[in-house]
Amino acid sequence: MTTLNTTLLAGALILAAGVGTARAADILPVDMPPIYSEAPELVPVEVGNGWYLRGDVGYDFESETRRNHSINLPLTSQEYDGNDITIDDGYGFSVGAGYQFTDFLRGDVTGRYAKADVGGELQNLAYCVWAEPCDASDDAEMTRWEVMANAYVDLGTISGFTPYVGAGAGAVQVDYENATINYCDNQLFGHGVGCASINAEGEKDWRFAYSLMAGVSYDVSSALKLDVGYRFLDVDGGGAYRIGSPLLDGVNMGLNTEDDGFKLHTVQAGLRYSLF
Repeated sequence: MTTLNTTLLAGALILAAGVGTARAADILPVDMPPIYSEAPELVPVEVGNGWYLRGDVGYDFESETRRNHSINLPLTSQEYDGNDITIDDGYGFSVGAGYQFTDFLRGDVTGRYAKADVGGELQNLAYCVWAEPCDASDDAEMTRWEVMANAYVDLGTISGFTPYVGAGAGAVQVDYENATINYCDNQLFGHGVGCASINAEGEKDWRFAYSLMAGVSYDVSSALKLDVGYRFLDVDGGGAYRIGSPLLDGVNMGLNTEDDGFKLHTVQAGLRYSLF
C-alpha cells in the first residue's frame, strides 16, 4: 500500500471514530444524575410538641371574710353573723401541666398549696361558758389545697414579651387547724377576769372557686418562659370550726362557726418549660 493510501485510510478511521462518539453522546441524557447521589436529609419528628410544665410561687395579700356562728345550750340557741375574720398574708406554691393549642390559646391544670393564720373578734355573744355575756376572740390556721383548670389567651409576642389574660374554675379544700376560742366572762368575774381558752375542732371541706388572671411572659429561650402575673381567686363559703360536748342523749351544746367565703389577691412568678 502506498503512503498516500495509508494516510487516507487513517484519516477515514479517525473521522468514523469521531462521528460514533458524537452519536453516542447524543443518546445519553444531558442531565443524567450521578451514580452515587447524597442520601435524603432526616428530619427529626417532634414528640409532645405543644405540651408544657409550669411551677409558680405566689404572695397572697391579707384578706377578710364574714363569719356566722351559733351557740347551742340546753335551754336556748343563739345565731349571730357579721363578725369579721382576717386571713393573714402569706405564700403559696403551685405546679401544673398544660398544652399550647395555637399561638394565641393555651390551657393548663394546676395544683396549689397555701397556708395562713386567721382570726377575729367574736362580738355580741349573748352566752358563754356560764350562760353569761362574754367577750371572745378566736385564732386558727387555714390550709388551702387548690385544683384548678385554666384557659389563657396570649395577645401576641413583641421582643420576646407576651401579655395574656385568663380565667379558671375548680375546687379548693379549706382546712381550719389549731383553732382556739379565747373568752372572758364579764358578768361573773368582771371584765378581763376569769379568761380562758378552749381548743376547737376545725372543719375541712371542698368548695367551688373561680379565678381571673393577667400577666406577661418572657422568652428566656425557645423552650423556657418566665411568667409574672396577677390572680384573683373567689372561694365559696363553708364550715370553719366548732366546740361541742354531749350533755344529754340527743342534746349537744357548743359553738359552731362558718365563713361566708373569701376573695384572695395574689401576685405570682414562675417558669413554663415546653416539652419537645
